Amino acid sequence: MKYTIKDIAEIGIFTGLALVLNLPIFSIHIMPNAGSISFSLIPLCVIALRKKWWKTLIATSVIYGLFACLIDGYGFQTYPLDYMLAYGSITLLSLIKKPIFEKKYGIIYLMVGMIVVTLLRILFSTLSGIWIYQFTPLASFTYNATYISITGAITLGVLLILFKPLMIINQKYPETKEIQ
Repeated sequence: MKYTIKDIAEIGIFTGLALVLNLPIFSIHIMPNAGSISFSLIPLCVIALRKKWWKTLIATSVIYGLFACLIDGYGFQTYPLDYMLAYGSITLLSLIKKPIFEKKYGIIYLMVGMIVVTLLRILFSTLSGIWIYQFTPLASFTYNATYISITGAITLGVLLILFKPLMIINQKYPETKEIQ
């Protein structure tokens, strides 16, 4: 598990951008408390579509998840479900990156992947609402599905717009072979 300077720089830039986009000034608040539409998922998904799965997992789950948890201020007890697992689910896109960019119907793989990522985020945030905030399962699901599904749809729309440029970038600047 080696990182190149390019990996560190690229992950740092996109993770930093995601953290900035998660700030309240760039979010659209539609629910009380934490329920807001955030654009932070877009750079995290770009990491997933550029890097290997384990680099994506560390970037989204550990780095972004930990800093976002600290910045959001809802307490570290929310980290395992709301941040580590919910944002770690973005790693799924890294696992299907090859069919996304190399198959004839890659856009379909991207769409299905983003739908699954969004559903996983809803699942983990719903479990967090039940466990930490003592909501009923229906109330927690309704609350989380409202804003996470909109965030997922916006992210998918942006990724569809960025699909061709990402394909070109991945061809021109592929993941480098690690030097042993």
